[in-house]
Amino acid sequence: MACHIDRPTPLEGENGLRNWIEMFAGALLQHATTDEREEIISQAEQRLKTILYHDGRWVADYKRIRVRGIKVT
Repeated sequence: MACHIDRPTPLEGENGLRNWIEMFAGALLQHATTDEREEIISQAEQRLKTILYHDGRWVADYKRIRVRGIKVT
């Protein structure tokens, strides 16, 4: 059995999404120049603002999957 649970998570401050990207995707952007990194992050913010920015803050749309397994012997 598996359950899918929405888990919206507020991100700190006006730069919440930018900070999240730098923390979790920093390794993916390590070979980009400073200007390229800025462009990538700025575009992500622009594209996601209507979806993930509410009431003056960014909200990550985390999902949780809870699974129960039964071992058959």
